[in-house]
Amino acid sequence: MAERALYRNFSEPEFPFDKLQKHLEWLPSYCDSVIRKKDGIVDKHVFNVMINTILVCSRARTSTMLDCTSTCRLSDGRTCIKVILAIVRQFNDLLRRIDAREHEAEVYVPYKTNYIITCKRSPRFNWRFESQVDIGRSLDFFAAGHIVWPPFPPRGYIVIFERETLLNVYAEVVLLDMLSDDLWNKLVDFNNRKEALYNETMASLGLPYRFKWLFGNMERKPLERVSKVVAKDVPPSEKWWEDNCLFVAGLAHDNTFNGRAFCTFTSRYKEYWPLIQRTYTFCTKYRNEEFNFMQLDDPEAEEFWDKISVVFDEIKHAMSPTSPHSVNIQIQIAEFNNRLKELEVEGERLRASNPNSLETLKRRQADRPKRNAWSWWLDGNIRRLWWSKELLKMHSFERFKLTPRLVYEGVPAPPSGYLPLSKL
Repeated sequence: MAERALYRNFSEPEFPFDKLQKHLEWLPSYCDSVIRKKDGIVDKHVFNVMINTILVCSRARTSTMLDCTSTCRLSDGRTCIKVILAIVRQFNDLLRRIDAREHEAEVYVPYKTNYIITCKRSPRFNWRFESQVDIGRSLDFFAAGHIVWPPFPPRGYIVIFERETLLNVYAEVVLLDMLSDDLWNKLVDFNNRKEALYNETMASLGLPYRFKWLFGNMERKPLERVSKVVAKDVPPSEKWWEDNCLFVAGLAHDNTFNGRAFCTFTSRYKEYWPLIQRTYTFCTKYRNEEFNFMQLDDPEAEEFWDKISVVFDEIKHAMSPTSPHSVNIQIQIAEFNNRLKELEVEGERLRASNPNSLETLKRRQADRPKRNAWSWWLDGNIRRLWWSKELLKMHSFERFKLTPRLVYEGVPAPPSGYLPLSKL
């Protein structure tokens, strides 16, 4: 659990995996069924919600903050909210059955914003949420409060991906100017322990999901480094692939692949290296921010993006360890190369028919109608009423939530991280 693995707090009671395991036969099949859309594709929003809810309910995370207001509009109905409530209810019922109520989870729902899930008796979760630092610490961030506004200083990011789907389940920003060598070593150790904790938790629950964390630089330096290796005729070592395949798959060049990547950690990359080189080059030109934003106004661009997704799914399947090894790989590579060439022609035609630059497309997205001032004022006042109600409830019936919280200091936060949320 997070208190022990991340914060070395051994005074908290250990999570009772041994007693729970015999009651969790339903969990693997439930997870596999709920994350898939009607077409069989994994729903990235539901997947993220499901994984993080399970991690909190099993005490591998202090809390999670899930934006179900927007994600449910992009998923099938209100699936995200249903998943949260179903998992929390099932885990809490089981914990009560084995007399381990100290681990019960609570869903905390500020008005029309996020679904926050935490252990009701967590010694670390800050129920007041007075600043970005409070929020980040409650979410197990190493760099809590590293929220700044343009012009941005040099920034990096910590992300955790699920190894098979390549879906992102965790992300935070780190201001590089505040990261000394000693703090870097501390960051690596903290996230190595977090990765191991997530993987051990899933194994203890009988679930197949495994995770990998990585650190990236927002100034696109990983792209330069990875591109040099991909350009070589000799495939890299297995260790290099383990550390960098996410960048090859698209993370390094603003590729919002959302689980439709062409390679994974387990891809037979040495056998298919020429295809990986060809697809990587294609990615940098046509599976990027430009074409992602182009979809907003051009149905043909959306169709083009979907065609790429289909080809990438097939390439990923062909390179999978479970695919037949008897096929002629050279013929297979040639066929994929021809399909990518056809897509390149279509991509250039779309680019010619959409002369707007990426900056113009971004501005057009930013200029889309926003909520009016009256709506913001109404929501703000309703949130204040909600918070007043919560404070009254805490002071009257749940005073344990107001006791001093345990605090972990990773990277110090800038002054903006400590500002009250009302002043941001």
